[in-house]
Amino acid sequence: MDMPKLTPEMMAAWPPEAVAFIQLLLAKIADLEEKLNKNSHNSSKPPSSDGPAVKPAPPKPASGKKPGGQPGHPKQSRTLFPTAQCHRVIPCFPPPAATARSR
Repeated sequence: MDMPKLTPEMMAAWPPEAVAFIQLLLAKIADLEEKLNKNSHNSSKPPSSDGPAVKPAPPKPASGKKPGGQPGHPKQSRTLFPTAQCHRVIPCFPPPAATARSR
């Protein structure tokens, strides 16, 4: 809906309180219209908050690479502290392997 244009001559004829109130309402309308036009594509809203009219994003094309680390990438690991620098060492071992299970 197009809003009628308020000219300075029109607002000069009104009391200052009315002009301030109208400007406040116009700012509020602009803010609400901006919020109304947001969806998960142009804001941080989750996709589940989109209405049924919003089309889902097209799927990304396959890159052709296998999942996981690619050949030649640098290894990522965390080095352990030497036991001499530790306050306490707690040995943790898995339980002994179970014997043949009955079926």
